[in-house]
Amino acid sequence: MRFPDVRLWVKNTGQTPAKWYEFRCVCAVDEQGTSGIDFEELNKRKAIRWNALDSGADLSISHHEEQDRAAIKEAYEKRETHTLKVYGDVTYQTFFDEIFVSQFYFFTEYLPAYRGDIVKEEKGEPPFDTPMERTLRKMGGTWTTKTWKERPIMLSRGPAELRTYERI
Repeated sequence: MRFPDVRLWVKNTGQTPAKWYEFRCVCAVDEQGTSGIDFEELNKRKAIRWNALDSGADLSISHHEEQDRAAIKEAYEKRETHTLKVYGDVTYQTFFDEIFVSQFYFFTEYLPAYRGDIVKEEKGEPPFDTPMERTLRKMGGTWTTKTWKERPIMLSRGPAELRTYERI
């Protein structure tokens, strides 16, 4: 059974480019009706850093840490009684050498059944440069590459006291 990835979008809404930005994220499973963020777990996570983000630019970040993939899988296995939470922070340095942090917290009380569509199927030699969204299986001496497109599930903002645009 396949499970979805977590993909987040970061956008520079300022007038100047960010010199760098970094991202930390936790995916967690909890019983429905339970909210909150485990900041101790978040602080254990190593940030992923990128150089420069131009003014008005945005990009998506796919999250693939093993413990988070396990949490997503568990959330789908227990989707009748549990919720999926995604929380973390984005830290960035402005053009004026100021450093800011903003935290985020998203969740869903109800996870619909996972739906993915095969959008392309190729047989023949394996193209070893495929993105992570592709699965490669050897069948009967030939290679089959399937490209999956997930149907997105929008998560809600969770109730929490978060740091937003806070200078550090």
